[in-house]
Amino acid sequence: MPLRQSLENLPVGRKLLVALLALLATVLLVANLAFISAAYWISQESVAPQALHTLGRLIASPPLSKEALSSPAAAEALLRRLDDYAPLRAAVIYDADGLNLAQLQRGTKLQLPQRVEEVESWRHSEFRINQLVELPQATGNSGHLLLVASSELPGVFYTGTLTASGVILALSVVLWLIVSRQVRRLITRPIRRLEELSRQVTREENYALRARRGNRDEIGSLADAFNTMLVRIEAREQQLKRARDDAQEAFDQAQHLAEETRHSNRKLELEVQVRGKIEKKLTGFQKYLNSIIDSMPSALIALDEQLYVTQWNQEASSLSGTRLDEALNQPILSLIHIS
Repeated sequence: MPLRQSLENLPVGRKLLVALLALLATVLLVANLAFISAAYWISQESVAPQALHTLGRLIASPPLSKEALSSPAAAEALLRRLDDYAPLRAAVIYDADGLNLAQLQRGTKLQLPQRVEEVESWRHSEFRINQLVELPQATGNSGHLLLVASSELPGVFYTGTLTASGVILALSVVLWLIVSRQVRRLITRPIRRLEELSRQVTREENYALRARRGNRDEIGSLADAFNTMLVRIEAREQQLKRARDDAQEAFDQAQHLAEETRHSNRKLELEVQVRGKIEKKLTGFQKYLNSIIDSMPSALIALDEQLYVTQWNQEASSLSGTRLDEALNQPILSLIHIS
């Protein structure tokens, strides 16, 4: 998994701690580099030239100058005295003829000019601070001393810098631990409590739960918003429950009505069947009576309360000349009048 994706998948608290650790490391690194660069620049631009100038004036004094140019052994002995001088990288003593009389080098060997006339061209290719000092003589030509400054900082400076960096790093780690503890207390734990509460609400479907308000910061506002959401969801759940209960009650009533309707329909069907059978029997019985009445040898006429004909047999039709369909439901008086 790429580092960027791994960092993006970290919890919020760990992201803050990683960012803080990276910031502390960056500040420490930049501070050390700036301190070392500034010390190097100061040493090269101010301390080294001043040290070379002081050393050159000291050796250019008549006693030391005379001693240095007396012989190669004396010159070499004088340079050996400078071996412990930290700002000095190399030194060359040129005699009165401009030739290399003795030289001193520390560390990696440098390509030093062998004649004093070559010093000017050598300076164009050498980045180190250097100084050419004249060594005057009472008689004859003067000699010269070439001093080359060291481009490296002293070891004690590095030791001090590393010690200071170690102390700063230790203090930074302690500060990081303190900040990480506060981050967990103020950020990580409240967020985890909200996460656990949301999972509990999802698992139990209990929308009556509430998040603790906590501090009055963004996480506290998030807890308030979460509680508001739970209140609204709980209200909607209650509305949905009431709606489901009402729908179930209406469904039960509809089923009950449907069942009653089915029973009523069955009863009606039975009644229709019974009535049909009764009507069929009555019709057959009526036909049977009509056949008996029509077969009677005398006229038979039946009237209702308003004297309308309800029964008219065959003999009545023969005697009156009025058919049955013409006599039924007609006033008897009109039929007698007609007849």
